[in-house]
Amino acid sequence: APVALDASERLSRLAGLWRLEGMMGGGRGNFAGYATASRMVIRHRTAEVTVETDTGTAGQLQAAVYRLDGSENPVPGPIGWETRASAALRGDTLVVSVRRTIEGAEGPIVFQIRDVYAVDGEVLTLDRTQGSESRKMTYRRF
Repeated sequence: APVALDASERLSRLAGLWRLEGMMGGGRGNFAGYATASRMVIRHRTAEVTVETDTGTAGQLQAAVYRLDGSENPVPGPIGWETRASAALRGDTLVVSVRRTIEGAEGPIVFQIRDVYAVDGEVLTLDRTQGSESRKMTYRRF
């Protein structure tokens, strides 16, 4: 069944239903510990943005809720890792900073990931960066 957004979930042009159109940056579908979502639902309410991504399993979506007050909060991530994110909304661009930590033999191992969601017309671009590597995914409304 199609997902509908109510008026309280459409505060920015980011809000909506998006389907993967293309990817730049090579490599496999996984990058920075994330599978490339074939579709996303973005909901923008006053204090938060929720990004639901396709898990690849029979229409299931996994939701990450990003609070827009600058606080760092738990979000879904790989099993065994503590995954937290903070976010800022700048116009119709959502900037998310993700920190993943796991205990290693010699202390914590930490990965920093930066996701930038930007809308231009009917196209959403997700730029994901980890270290010196990056991947750009484009989505269209559906």
